[in-house]
Amino acid sequence: MNISVIVPTYRRPAELAVCLAGLKNQLRRPDEVVVVVRDTDELTRDYLCRFDCGDLHWQTVYVSRPGVIAALRAGAERARGEILAVTDDDAEPLPDWLQRIERHFQDPSVGGVGGRDLIIRGGLPSDRCVEPVGLVTWYGRITGNHHWGCGEARDVDVLKGVNMSFRRPLFVLDDHLLGGGAQMYFEVGLCLRIRNMGWRLIYDPGIVVKHYPAQRFDEDKRDEVNSASTYNNAHNEVYVLLQHLAGAGKLAFLLYTFGLGTRGNPGVLAAPWVLARYGLARGAALVQASLRGKLAGCQTYRRVKNEN
Repeated sequence: MNISVIVPTYRRPAELAVCLAGLKNQLRRPDEVVVVVRDTDELTRDYLCRFDCGDLHWQTVYVSRPGVIAALRAGAERARGEILAVTDDDAEPLPDWLQRIERHFQDPSVGGVGGRDLIIRGGLPSDRCVEPVGLVTWYGRITGNHHWGCGEARDVDVLKGVNMSFRRPLFVLDDHLLGGGAQMYFEVGLCLRIRNMGWRLIYDPGIVVKHYPAQRFDEDKRDEVNSASTYNNAHNEVYVLLQHLAGAGKLAFLLYTFGLGTRGNPGVLAAPWVLARYGLARGAALVQASLRGKLAGCQTYRRVKNEN
């Protein structure tokens, strides 16, 4: 079983160096590592020219289109492995990462495998432990918690982009999501599609990457709420979930998302909380962006459905 590791990166050479060191230290060596770089990213290009790969088999792929979907698609097209494992440039896989991933793929019913992203902030890891991880209710409420998961390996609905792997034929990415960077909810759509095909997705808390959340150089900036990212995220959430929810779940989701919504993509009933937190002008702009994004997500869903 050959395993290719895909690492999309953009303007974070110091973090990428830590990631590649983690891949060089794998007990089960990757059969290849594909680093995907934006063609305008001179910082990373210069670093990779000096990179001492040792015995690590790796290659660089350059893309001109922004966004994680274009990067992952380019990496997958170049990769040759039966299993495609994905991590971020600001993550450091522990030495047994690929060893544990490969073990789960011995089960022919398993289509995807992922694990915990142990978030490191200020030099200290998050030590919280929870059981519910990677679940999607019938009406579209998502429980993440991939960074806090503990206990035994179990079936889930959704894996997280920083620590996930799939059988190659199942790695199909939707090109209708908005955003020029992280493109939130892309892994939700990918995973729900695979689950709806009848494959199992396994979350194993023992499959760990240390995640050092780094600065993002696009409109979907980390820890910075703005109207552009709110619009993109709301669009992607609605579009992706309408694609994969069944029957009455679609209507229930629409009532839920436009009514209450989530902290990142608030609905009408959440407006007072948003206004209190961000102030009248900024809060109103965020609520408006969220509602407009949700409407746009509905329109994208209908358009794609009619095209198919």
